[in-house]
Amino acid sequence: MSSYWTPSPNIVGADIGGANLKLATCDGRTWSVPFAMWQQADELSQWLLRGLHALEIEPSEVQLAVTMTGELADCFPTRRAGVRHILAQAADIVSRPEQVAVYTVDGHWWNIEQAVTNPWEVAASNWRALAQWVVTESGARLPAVDLLIDIGSTTTDLIPLADGGIATEARTDRQRLLAGQLVYSGCQRTPLMAIAAEIDWEGRPCPLMAERFADTWDVLLVLGLATAQPQCRDSADGRPRTREYAAARIARMVGEDQETLPDSVVEAMARQFLDRQIETLLQAVDQQFRVLRPHLGQRRPRILFSGHAAGLSRELAERLRGSGRAETFYWLAELVDEGVARCAPAYACAQLWALQQAQSTPTIRVVKIGGSLLDLPNLGTHLRRWLTNETPAHHLLIVGGGEIVEAMRQLDAQHDFPPTDVHWTCVRLLEATSDVLTWMLPDLPVIGSPTALAHHLQSRCSLPSAAIVRPAAFYLPDNKISELPNGWETTSDSIAAYLALQIHATELVLLKSTGVPAAAPIDRAEMLQSWAAAGLVDPTFPIVASRIPQVRCVNFRSWCMHDNSMHGKRSTNL
Repeated sequence: MSSYWTPSPNIVGADIGGANLKLATCDGRTWSVPFAMWQQADELSQWLLRGLHALEIEPSEVQLAVTMTGELADCFPTRRAGVRHILAQAADIVSRPEQVAVYTVDGHWWNIEQAVTNPWEVAASNWRALAQWVVTESGARLPAVDLLIDIGSTTTDLIPLADGGIATEARTDRQRLLAGQLVYSGCQRTPLMAIAAEIDWEGRPCPLMAERFADTWDVLLVLGLATAQPQCRDSADGRPRTREYAAARIARMVGEDQETLPDSVVEAMARQFLDRQIETLLQAVDQQFRVLRPHLGQRRPRILFSGHAAGLSRELAERLRGSGRAETFYWLAELVDEGVARCAPAYACAQLWALQQAQSTPTIRVVKIGGSLLDLPNLGTHLRRWLTNETPAHHLLIVGGGEIVEAMRQLDAQHDFPPTDVHWTCVRLLEATSDVLTWMLPDLPVIGSPTALAHHLQSRCSLPSAAIVRPAAFYLPDNKISELPNGWETTSDSIAAYLALQIHATELVLLKSTGVPAAAPIDRAEMLQSWAAAGLVDPTFPIVASRIPQVRCVNFRSWCMHDNSMHGKRSTNL
């Protein structure tokens, strides 16, 4: 969620799982605890209250955005019973049922009554919430990626993303298991007997004991890929989660103990288990790459990791890089926050519910005014009339560079200046053309800083409005997440699209001196590419604009010719 719009501080996302309970607020505060649903189902409401207290949220004021996987716990005879129980526990902590919204596997929000009536629509929906949030923030807070890998304590979700959406028709756990998009292999609770049936022992296959003597958390501890937690005794033998005890647990898998096996042998065993686990995950990754191949062309997939398995995910990334399968990786913990990465589906629910509420307010429309239009006679008057003719919205106007930036382009072609320096010089030149637009529309407010933009968006009322936005309000040289290339492939069209993404605008309109290509394809992606191929927009624009709900291009000179013949017949009040 963009920092330029502040949602209600009382929105809390809740990811209610079978082994863990996770809460998150929109501003990134998180709380998580191990929660054995099969043993503690009747204590859920008590733990939810503890979480709200830790987050300093009053239960009477909370807006709880729920996703769940705990309904599959074997303490419930059916999933229907699990969904009913979980939502009844959630309802117990609030004053009114409407304080609870439940996320569906198709990306909608239902109230408690709807969710209980249709349990399969809300069961196991946390993967969808996370993927939808990543898609929503792609190109804004998060980079554009092709595959989302969320590694949890018990399972790994692999979710292909393409064309600004989630590239899978799988919805249920069974469908996702078949598609390789749900793998029951995690970073903590997966028993080693589920990883392999045997390991190599001095050149001979040694069968393993089919007991829950050790799990994947022990493997990561022994290999130094996880942090010890001496206070935690959620292990197979009830002893602390430290390297020493983890080594003893792994030794039992072949009928030995810490007195009979040296550390080097246990480490070698742990490495074999890790290799087997990564091989299983690689097979699932390859399945998703086959799904994505038609969307990638010659490009290698870009991968985003979330969850709390930093050690495991980096080992997986190295295998993918070493085999040439992929080379671009991101970690949500580095892009946003480590706590958010651990509680990612809960955080995603909080963000998506906040966005749902934001979208119930009037439309935000970003209007990019081409710099080539600045020499148009009576431009200010024409702009007022055009805005009046549009459906009511909050309009944010941003202007291009026109001849001023074109002069810099010619100088650069002559002298070959440093591309990044030229780019940000041109961005500063947009401040000058913003002044020109301000002189033409002197009564419109001018937004010149991130603080002013945030205030404008938070204080807007239900009535239509318009304001001029300077680049300094949202696009600065120290912004590391925008991923807009710093060169001539990024012009004011992409910068305007970036603004639209940041503030979750419903629509971006480009006012140009020319029209769209005559034979523009119907497909949205092809349409945007055709605009770039025709030189109507810069090469970066199709990538950024693909995430905006609506994009239009208007031949404004042609519109103004028509407007001149009709101006006496319409009101010019904004």
